[in-house]
Amino acid sequence: DAEKTGVERCAQRGSHVDDERLRFDIAWDKPLSADELAAAEKLCADVIDAALVVDCKETPLEEAMAVDALRAMKGEAYPDPVRVVAVGGAVSDIKSAPVSARWKGLSVELCGGTHLRNTKDAVGFALLEEQGIAKGVRRLVACTRERAAAAHAVARDVKERLAMLEAMSLETPAAVAAVETAHKQLKSDVDGSVMPQHEKMRARDALAALMSGPIKAAKKAAAQKQADAAAGAFEALAASTPSGAAAARIDFGADAKLWQKLQKAVLAKKAPDSSFLVCSGAGDKFAVYACVAKGHDLDAREWCAAAADAAGGGKGGGKPNAANMMVLGGVGGIDAAVSAATAFAKGKGL
Repeated sequence: DAEKTGVERCAQRGSHVDDERLRFDIAWDKPLSADELAAAEKLCADVIDAALVVDCKETPLEEAMAVDALRAMKGEAYPDPVRVVAVGGAVSDIKSAPVSARWKGLSVELCGGTHLRNTKDAVGFALLEEQGIAKGVRRLVACTRERAAAAHAVARDVKERLAMLEAMSLETPAAVAAVETAHKQLKSDVDGSVMPQHEKMRARDALAALMSGPIKAAKKAAAQKQADAAAGAFEALAASTPSGAAAARIDFGADAKLWQKLQKAVLAKKAPDSSFLVCSGAGDKFAVYACVAKGHDLDAREWCAAAADAAGGGKGGGKPNAANMMVLGGVGGIDAAVSAATAFAKGKGL
């Protein structure tokens, strides 16, 4: 119906209907948007709600092909007589006035398959998939009745979960992490769900916007806040250790770049004669970083290993004057790691 869809002609390229779903192939040169899919789904739902009578009648092929509103597959060989199916009008009336504009908005087709007696018997409709199957041909997959109701129920659930996700706090790093976890789970559920395609597309767009907008901004702000706090702690550590060696816990995540930046900008400049080992918590693990001043009888790799071993061991590497290691045993071992590193340095006379 061009008045409802804005499309003058959209040729059918194939179809298949069974008790689980329906497939409809059309000649179309680009993917359908979420709005177009929603509009198509609503048109079908409106036809179902209108409770239109479905009429079928065998008709001489020549008479059937004379109906202007008839939809027939190009290249298809039809029997004579052929079965004409009309939705919303009587076949006899249509045959009596084959060129009448009254039938323009009706579905009038040649089909030998099984049909409902009334569109209301379909109960509901959900357009589940839309994809290209060949150049210039798109495939639509849909369902009715209980499966359609279930698909729309999934869509409603996704909308509710999305609204809850968007309302979650992003004020603290822990809150941001919780939102990211919920976001990941919802994205996975949406990807694997059976729901109207337009609803799935919109949910994906909303999740992408949430990740690239508020979540990204919150992570950036949290990272900056953590970096500022770490810079202050590094300043205090350098001021308290003008010489010798020190081990401490300063949480700034397992951010090697930030460690390098603060080590060079703060520790190396303000306490160049001191060696430092810093443990930094990062979720369920922690990182160990060490830098050794010239003239100190201390190997940064051995220093990191001593700290890590006290917390169950870790993996890493480096050079005698700079090394790092990651400990997967949990942040609960940081205090033991710091104590072990302090003792190790003292054993070296520092």
